[in-house]
Amino acid sequence: CTFIGNSAGEGSKKKAKAYSLIGIGINLVQTAFILLFLILERENVSYFYTNEESVRTVFLNLMYIFYFGLFFDVGANTLSFILRSLGQEQFALNSSLFSFYVVGLGCQVILAFGLDLSYYGIWIGLLLGFFSMVFFSVYKLYKLDWDGEIKKIKAQMNKKQAVEMEPLAPEV
Repeated sequence: CTFIGNSAGEGSKKKAKAYSLIGIGINLVQTAFILLFLILERENVSYFYTNEESVRTVFLNLMYIFYFGLFFDVGANTLSFILRSLGQEQFALNSSLFSFYVVGLGCQVILAFGLDLSYYGIWIGLLLGFFSMVFFSVYKLYKLDWDGEIKKIKAQMNKKQAVEMEPLAPEV
């Protein structure tokens, strides 16, 4: 994300978009490797947490939800980093709060307690929070005025450089 911010500061929309796509691609590949490891080693991973068979059974069942949600989890974080790199910190904060506290937590309460899905409801609610964050972030990036944001960031960088280059007043 540093490369995205630096490219925006240089005024290069093309580089900022390219680094955004590269970052998304790298995170997808890393997530795929992690997912593959977790699928292949799921039994061993469960023993890392507990030896109690009843707990392991719940854990192994919850892993299916986790497998599906892992891409949304990583996607939500990656897209949020990209948005913040492009000066959209407030949007990233607001959409995170809404996604996780309204959508995610609300669904967790309804699913876990209202529909009596217990642990599964909590995990499905968390997954829905991740999904909503990804949805909002993709929508924002799609609608984002990249040229306008790049211009704002470049202006901020130029202003900051001008302040840093001002000579210090002589001491009296």
